Amino acid sequence: MVRDLVYWLMLQRSQWYSRENLARIQAKKLGKLLKHAYEKVPFYRGAYRDMFTEDLGENPLTVLKKLPLVSRRMLAETRLELRTATSINPAKCLKRHTSGYSGEPVTILETKESAAYWKALYLRRLWAYGVRPGDRIMRTLPATPASSISFFTGLPNPIGMLQKRRIKFVNLSGGIKSIAAQIRSYKPNVLLAQPSDLVALTRVEEGGKFDHSIRIILTTGEVLVPETRRLIESFFNCEVYDTYSTVEAGNIAWECPSHEGYHINIDSVVLELVDAKPVGRSTLRGKAVVTCLYRYATPIIRYVTGDVVSVKDDECSCGRGLPLLEKIEGRVIDCLKTRDGDYISPYVLFSVFHRVDGLRQFKVIQNEDYSVDVYIACSPEADSDKVVETVEQELVNVLKGLPIKVKVVDILETEPKPKPKIVECRVVN
Repeated sequence: MVRDLVYWLMLQRSQWYSRENLARIQAKKLGKLLKHAYEKVPFYRGAYRDMFTEDLGENPLTVLKKLPLVSRRMLAETRLELRTATSINPAKCLKRHTSGYSGEPVTILETKESAAYWKALYLRRLWAYGVRPGDRIMRTLPATPASSISFFTGLPNPIGMLQKRRIKFVNLSGGIKSIAAQIRSYKPNVLLAQPSDLVALTRVEEGGKFDHSIRIILTTGEVLVPETRRLIESFFNCEVYDTYSTVEAGNIAWECPSHEGYHINIDSVVLELVDAKPVGRSTLRGKAVVTCLYRYATPIIRYVTGDVVSVKDDECSCGRGLPLLEKIEGRVIDCLKTRDGDYISPYVLFSVFHRVDGLRQFKVIQNEDYSVDVYIACSPEADSDKVVETVEQELVNVLKGLPIKVKVVDILETEPKPKPKIVECRVVN
């Protein structure tokens, strides 16, 4: 509880520091992280052999740029114990899985320390939007276990009990119509959800007035394109704030109330652009490569997110020293549609796939006749027939009677250009 407060106060102050002061903080944290990764994480010690300066006599950012890039596939194919620091007890950590939108899920470990920092970053953003302890918050989640929720809320303790009363976690597995009913019942002031789920919500409520008390919507997990933002703002008649984050690297950048771009949390991450090219007067566009500065259990260093982003040199009128992202290009995901007009969140499917042993990659396509084709690639040591049987059994419980066909393929390409949808609905609305 004290740790949470200390981190939050520190981050509340640092967002207003000058760009130069923030750069010094970033460099100091980066040097500490690189030394830790080299000394205690087998995966990085092997990757950095013969190219790492242990004393970090030069600028840590200069050292960082000499190190190899890390892809999602590299992390997925490396055993978790090799990516875990030898000083960490995995039994005291929470296992977190990437959403799986790439079709190639990755597992990382979250410690109480990193969870406290993550919460402080989260609260910095909420506080900027005027969210206060008395507000009622609703967060949609894909069948997340209660243990995961309590890990982040810090139960039991006084703040955790307050969070338990004021923050409602809603399971997406009940369908989008169920989410609409719970919004009416709980009457949240703040709603946190993925854009695809919010678009589905506007469709199931189409034609009638949706009575709600929401004044702020926070979106994450996918690209919020201008058309979708306008649809959500118009339907809910409230302010919409977007964030750029990944499970692996945490909160990377976020919109402030000025809506002039996304503030990059350079006090908590390093965001590099690979193959960057100038676009416009003061903007660079390139592939996003991120390093998380506060996760030490399974460090994320020079991680290729698969997204293309544009960074601009302008300062925000809000006065924060955090630099700005102008545009994010990447994750666009569909909901599946049922014959009775309800929608199934793609994140429910991701939760199912995470539970299947031996499943390496996946892609889901819903055809115009509502049938669902699932393409999977299995691990070399897995029994593919057993994996298919397990996937079929698990999906029957969440697809609400939709016909399913599971097909095994050797490999799915996850990062071509342009980036594909890993869940695609071809049903005509």
